[in-house]
Amino acid sequence: MTEILRLPERFDGTTVDVDALVAQLGAGSVVLDWRGVSEADPASLRALLTPFLDRMEEFEDALGVMSMPE
Repeated sequence: MTEILRLPERFDGTTVDVDALVAQLGAGSVVLDWRGVSEADPASLRALLTPFLDRMEEFEDALGVMSMPE
């Protein structure tokens, strides 16, 4: 079963376990919801997205690309 995970207002290494998210995304067990995020640490974003860059089309729904604020 896939869980929708609403991310916190501040996305960084202290509010989110990025390594765990990468594992959950890879397993297909979570979909990220970015609608509540107002601030994101670039290093944490890089750590989350880098494993999926070459497979972005495959993981864009799970990564919650459409819910990311501009």
